[in-house]
Amino acid sequence: MSPRPEPILTLPDAGPPTAHTGFAEVAEAIGRARRAQRHWAVKAIGHRLRPIRKLRHLLAEEAASIAATVARSKQQGGAAQTIAAELMPLAAACRFLEKRAAAVLRPRYAGRGRPLWLWGSRLKLHREPLGVVLVIAPSNYPLMLPGIESVMALAAGNAVAVKPAPGCGEPMHRLREMLIRAGLPEELMVVLDESPQAARDAIRLGVDTVRLIGSAATGTAVLGELAQGLTPATMELSGCDAAFVRADADVPLAAAALAMGITGNGGCTCIAPRRIFVHREVAAALMELLARRLEAAGPIAIAPHLAPHIEGLVTASLAGGARILCGTLPEGATMRPLLLADADPSMALLKADLFAPVAAVVTVDGDDA
Repeated sequence: MSPRPEPILTLPDAGPPTAHTGFAEVAEAIGRARRAQRHWAVKAIGHRLRPIRKLRHLLAEEAASIAATVARSKQQGGAAQTIAAELMPLAAACRFLEKRAAAVLRPRYAGRGRPLWLWGSRLKLHREPLGVVLVIAPSNYPLMLPGIESVMALAAGNAVAVKPAPGCGEPMHRLREMLIRAGLPEELMVVLDESPQAARDAIRLGVDTVRLIGSAATGTAVLGELAQGLTPATMELSGCDAAFVRADADVPLAAAALAMGITGNGGCTCIAPRRIFVHREVAAALMELLARRLEAAGPIAIAPHLAPHIEGLVTASLAGGARILCGTLPEGATMRPLLLADADPSMALLKADLFAPVAAVVTVDGDDA
């Protein structure tokens, strides 16, 4: 496919500027990956799973050093949290593929749901590799999230190009090195540099699909780039999740779970609880226990560029009647976990995909509310 026109949109949330290796280098790497993928695609599924099985063993054997590699790319989390949140899920994904990939990918006859006018016909479904898969990775889980996307694509017979988030290239280079040691042909996995331009160049070169994990704003910008070539994509675009604490809840357990969710990985988790709906009769007890646990967590590092956004959302919530139960507004690149009470679902804070230890409590009268 010939290069597409220079894209108009830009990718937000890029962080500090990073060096870019250039269009020619990306083109050469993608070209090698595409040539290697043609040979990989015709291999039996058992052959494609061998390096993934070996990777799982390497993750266990080298867990401590891998966790140290990941820690250098993250603001939060010690070795234990990194192993639990990054290595174990990636190993579990490898194990899933070992057990299920052959069954998921095998050809099968499809018969259900056909219209009556197709009665008597037979339809056989074949799952074929797409080609080159571009993975645009986030910064909050720089090994686990792009790693799972990569092994799934490889098991299905594709080649992979990964564009790490700024400052997060080292875990992906480590993953590629382990896969090559495990027997993966080295051309099949490309780790691009961390600049947004590297992703743009890969898209212009005609990758076959894109897997993006990031913010809604980034997703909007990338979709604009993909539209020029009608390139398909699958995107997971952050979240603003709710927790519900009912009148019959185990309040101490709920407080402990919520505190873990709010502070885990420094609040940089798309499924962290941002909105807490609690029955009025247990609201006071829950907020007291939760505030106590959050205060004990101490200061947490955040991305410095988030500070003005957090301050604006919280200030608007306070003006709308919310009050601070514990925590502080950001001071540079740190903040104490912030919990607001008397919040209302209409507040912008309760709709924001905010990657920081901030949560708001909404008191309700019952299940219907």
